[in-house]
Amino acid sequence: LAFLLAFTMVAAACGSDAYLEIVVDPALRDALQSAAITVSHGPTSMTAAKKAALKLYLWNEATGAWEVVADSSSDVTRKLITGTVTHFSVYGGFSPPATTTTPPPSGGSSKVPKVTLPARYSGMIAISKLVVEQKTGLVLYDAKIQTNDGRATLTIPKGTAILRNGIGLDYFNASNVATPHLAPENATVVTAYNFGPDGATFSPAITLTIDYLENSLPDGTDESKLGIGYWDGDAWVMLPSTVDTATNQISAGISHFSQYGVITAPVAPAPKPEPPKPAPEPSKPVPTPAPTPTPAPTPTPTPTPTPTPPKPAPEPSKPVPEPPKPAPAPAPTPIPPPVSEVNWLILGGTIGVVIIAVGAFGMWFIRRRRYTA
Repeated sequence: LAFLLAFTMVAAACGSDAYLEIVVDPALRDALQSAAITVSHGPTSMTAAKKAALKLYLWNEATGAWEVVADSSSDVTRKLITGTVTHFSVYGGFSPPATTTTPPPSGGSSKVPKVTLPARYSGMIAISKLVVEQKTGLVLYDAKIQTNDGRATLTIPKGTAILRNGIGLDYFNASNVATPHLAPENATVVTAYNFGPDGATFSPAITLTIDYLENSLPDGTDESKLGIGYWDGDAWVMLPSTVDTATNQISAGISHFSQYGVITAPVAPAPKPEPPKPAPEPSKPVPTPAPTPTPAPTPTPTPTPTPTPPKPAPEPSKPVPEPPKPAPAPAPTPIPPPVSEVNWLILGGTIGVVIIAVGAFGMWFIRRRRYTA
């Protein structure tokens, strides 16, 4: 990767000398082709000739000596020392000859402040400038940065160590999360933000403050029990939080970047309404079982007495006539002998047989004559 990195760093003067230490991400360090360094120096008691002779030197740790940067030069009018380097190290501005073997100050001398690139942001803005010493990651001034929507703020005190991959962090990003991770059981994630880059750590913890909207809270939410939690890759981890219900703000200390959200306290689910019980049916009278009737003894039929016809009323007595005197018996009339009645059926049958016999004889006789003739 070949590119030209040009920037300006300002170093404070220490007598006639100025020192500058540059620490960058290893990936940038290894990919660097060249960088133009411009160092501004303040007023000094040096003569104009010495100012014109100022050069940019680098400290060679292998030889333990200062080496002049080949194309370095001094602009007396603008009070600048410039030079092109191919790697980052400790650089100093000297008037020649730079014969001293005294190493540059280290450990943050009060006379030689460490100067770094200002922090950069994506999805965030600086309320107060954040400056991080690249080598140690120490924050040089109290700083405050905020998400673009103004509802999430990071408060970073001076002296906090902000590191990523062992070096100071100078890049921050944040974004609002439209669909947060699933909330804990019976709780709600009211609002959430992703903060990065991943792997950033803070020692001691910095303060995250998030504004919440009351109308975004579920019905029945107790604001005093809201909390800030972070997603650890599997579940939400709740942090000790402070709620200001007057300003609708909630704060918690965080020691690394992740997805952070405002989460309601778990509430017991409302009991499910029981289905209405049907109105009891009016009780029906339990029929009393009819007593098993004791069979009445079968009455022995009493034979109906044959009615005795009423006796006819006695006829009124009639005067009994005197019996007539018997007449003299007449002489008996002789009875003729009975005449036998004719049986017409037998007679008819006899006549029929006779006729048939006569007819049959007649036929026989006629045929006989024909044969004899």
